[in-house]
Amino acid sequence: MTKATPKFLSWLLRHGLVNGELDQKGWISIDKLIAIARDTYGRTITHRWLSETVANDGKQRFQVIDKRIRAVQGHSIKGVDPTTSMVPITDPKLLVGLFHATYFRHLESILKTGLNPMNRTCVHMAIDKKLTRPDSELAILIDVEKWYGDGNVFYMAPNGVVCSDKPIPPKYFLDIVEL
Repeated sequence: MTKATPKFLSWLLRHGLVNGELDQKGWISIDKLIAIARDTYGRTITHRWLSETVANDGKQRFQVIDKRIRAVQGHSIKGVDPTTSMVPITDPKLLVGLFHATYFRHLESILKTGLNPMNRTCVHMAIDKKLTRPDSELAILIDVEKWYGDGNVFYMAPNGVVCSDKPIPPKYFLDIVEL
């Protein structure tokens, strides 16, 4: 039996569980999660380790309430509504400097098709570089005023990540800058 890692926990809650193991809001009982990690993946998760991992997670990727746990965003599991853990942002002025971080190798495709959730349930963005992957090469700045003017909305996840539950076409790109 291998001890679980925070990366494994994040993967399991966002991508590894099958439809029906999480509810529509992405919650699973901690006891069920521990059993699945042990029986399906051969990983040891204890209540103490889980509590410490959630408390010390600098990215604040998890929520624990009433003996249940969920990842706050980033799911690829079908049936999980990505907006249930998020708050709609009603004032676009709160999103000045909003960007999507990416890599040079993806730029050509992004310029053709826009920002798409790919295998996830939403597009992730940030207003703070600390919330991006440290090796990101480019920032695609989003025209928030135009997005909202066209009747769209962004959501804020509990950990500060800004999300869209729909693709973002290139017409909403303000600029692309190297990070």
